[in-house]
Amino acid sequence: KPAAVQPVVMWTPALGRLEEVMKKILLVVCLMVVTFSHSFAVKKAKVKKEKIGKIHYNMVRAPNTKLEMLSTEVTQELYTFVMGENPSAELDEESLLYPVDSISYNDAIYFCNLLSMLKKLQPVYSVRGETNPKKWDYTPHKEIHISPLSISENPDANGYRLPSVEEWEYFATGGEDYKYSGSDDQELVAWFLGNSKGYSHEVATLEPNAYGMYDMSGNVAEICSDFYPTDVSEVVVRVVRGGFYRALSRQCRVHVDDEDMDFIPSHEVSKYAGFRFVRQYKK
Repeated sequence: KPAAVQPVVMWTPALGRLEEVMKKILLVVCLMVVTFSHSFAVKKAKVKKEKIGKIHYNMVRAPNTKLEMLSTEVTQELYTFVMGENPSAELDEESLLYPVDSISYNDAIYFCNLLSMLKKLQPVYSVRGETNPKKWDYTPHKEIHISPLSISENPDANGYRLPSVEEWEYFATGGEDYKYSGSDDQELVAWFLGNSKGYSHEVATLEPNAYGMYDMSGNVAEICSDFYPTDVSEVVVRVVRGGFYRALSRQCRVHVDDEDMDFIPSHEVSKYAGFRFVRQYKK
């Protein structure tokens, strides 16, 4: 007499446990893939350590470019060392690692050329053919005009300069597809209206994106080189990206709609605006 067939239902708990185990394995595999992908993106972006005086800063070399960009916003410490003064709205001994603010586009290109000269690099900008900013007949931080027609850029120079909007977005994206630079959760990567308590913060205290770029969403807005002419011949308006510490979430996104795009005239300063720089290198 054949043995009785065991009911299938007796194996249901075991199958359930097996399914649970398989789900856990799948979750672990997914986490490994995400971790590996993130690590791979970071490895592709090389970090070059720079120093001037006793100040250290990092330049990130993004893949598929001949560009390297400052990993943080320009700090008050670095700006003061190069320019000899700190124009930021709020000053104290603890703020030197905060991003510099209250600078104009004109101040930023003055800084870039001065830093290039200190590092023995070829300056990018010239005013009326002169690359030494101390000969521009221009006093920084006074909201003085430099005629846009007198400013030119040398595309072959290896010195520091402001990024274009396209370059800024490339580094801010970091090879990822997040709303903000490094995450879909703005709290992790950006100082903005919801968490800043109304002031800027020390650079690189939140999470970076996959390229190792900090604060490209929030903290201070960053002046780019792209401009729009105005009806006044002595004024052009520069694009400002990234949002700032009192900005709404949507203003801090990597890609923003036209109505959320910020601009600032080249000569004007804003306590919400700072910058970071790029330079090209030979592979």
